[in-house]
Amino acid sequence: MSQPPVLAFVPRRGFTVRHIGDVWQLRNTRHYGPQVLNEWPRSQRRDAFEHCYRLNGVDPDEALAVMGS
Repeated sequence: MSQPPVLAFVPRRGFTVRHIGDVWQLRNTRHYGPQVLNEWPRSQRRDAFEHCYRLNGVDPDEALAVMGS
């Protein structure tokens, strides 16, 4: 069985969020390797991105405003 497509989202360094299947995954491959650090259901996109940006030291409201959320 083939894997669903993986879409990586900004930011591209540090902690990143990607969508795979029905979940959003938080990762930081530079420091933690390939393991998934946290997951959110697909419906909780904003929560996943807010958490990711906060960990990267970026104001989540500013980042999400730029993305159009």
